Amino acid sequence: YDLTAEMTVMSLRQVEYQVLEDIYSTVYEMEVEPCMGRLEGRSCPQVLEKTVSEEIPVDSGAVRVQDICIRAGSASAVCGAQSLQADYYVKVLYETAGGLICAACKRVSVDLSVSPECACSCAYTPYAEGASAAVGPDGAVTVSFRALLNLSGRSSTQCSMVKECRLDRERPKEITRRGSLILRTVCAGEDIWSIAKAYNIAPGDIRSANKLEAGMGPEPGQLLIIPFVG
Repeated sequence: YDLTAEMTVMSLRQVEYQVLEDIYSTVYEMEVEPCMGRLEGRSCPQVLEKTVSEEIPVDSGAVRVQDICIRAGSASAVCGAQSLQADYYVKVLYETAGGLICAACKRVSVDLSVSPECACSCAYTPYAEGASAAVGPDGAVTVSFRALLNLSGRSSTQCSMVKECRLDRERPKEITRRGSLILRTVCAGEDIWSIAKAYNIAPGDIRSANKLEAGMGPEPGQLLIIPFVG
């Protein structure tokens, strides 16, 4: 008789970090202390599958297989690995040419490909389906089955996070203005000259960017391109 007890325990720990919502909005120089953290990703319920064919060593030449028993053991992975290893215990009862019923056992390890994120954070439950056996001309026994691994949990990704930020209020941050395009809506009572004056550019630049002919004013509500404002 085989008595087996298996248990999987997963512990989750929540850690709070105080970080800046917008790290680029400050007007002071700052020193940032980074740390590594984990962000939960997508849920990853999936089943990995691999067809296995393994020769089982027998003491006496077999003529036929009477019974097959495959018991799933444990599954393990190393964080960051691209595969999981599941163990299966295969037992066959076979009949010899002399009419004896014998038993043969073998432990079979199976590697199943998986993403590194799931390998680190998921729980694994191995099982087997579709077992069959064949006896070769030399009396060797070959067992075939489908090794399956049920994954449950959520994937996670390691990322760099801000742990602490210190502002140096004695050192203002230098701000370099860059040329840019602005889209704005023309308000009632505005004309090309008043808009150009507000942005300190030539009225002709606005007309050229918006393909407005001389003497033609923008309509209220019209979207204007204001080119290269410094």
